Amino acid sequence: MRVLHVVTLHTPTHAFGGPTRVALNLCRGVRERGHEAVLLALGDGFPPGAPLPRRVDGVPVRLFPARHVLPRFEVSGITSPALLARAHAYIRSADLVHVHLMRDLITLPFALIALHSGRPLVLQTHGMVDPTEKRVARLVDVLGMRRVLRRADAVLHLTERERRETAAVVAPDPIAPAHRLVNGVPARERRPARDPG
Repeated sequence: MRVLHVVTLHTPTHAFGGPTRVALNLCRGVRERGHEAVLLALGDGFPPGAPLPRRVDGVPVRLFPARHVLPRFEVSGITSPALLARAHAYIRSADLVHVHLMRDLITLPFALIALHSGRPLVLQTHGMVDPTEKRVARLVDVLGMRRVLRRADAVLHLTERERRETAAVVAPDPIAPAHRLVNGVPARERRPARDPG
């Protein structure tokens, strides 16, 4: 099985934090079970002119230079025309598309393209998609967020609160099948018990 993970951003300092870390850990776990997994993301904060890494923590990645087209929206306002131009090909090459979803210019378009392509689609919101009064976010919900949350094959949540808040974005319509997935961490080697004496 070939699994494609899509997350918005990777930086050398892991500034985007949780979603990227979770995606990397899931890719590693899938690969340890004998399947293929690759992570797609924007790369930002790397030395100018230096090639972007092809592996992060042992996981194959495809990073594309981030373009800050809407700086006011911070991470939600970055994109890559080159990455989006290749989205269909990346999705067609996967058996399953796992999008770490937020209201942005990378993950939402990938989720919409995956839906259109008919590829199995798993969404994971990491608490980033909840009801809001912000006009731009509500417009994004109308233009695509609600559609992907209703039609995905699965929506993963960490907590019951996250599930409720994500479901509220599509209410009164039902959300796609929701499943709890706790954050996995790499296993550590067992240490021998200390001598109490």
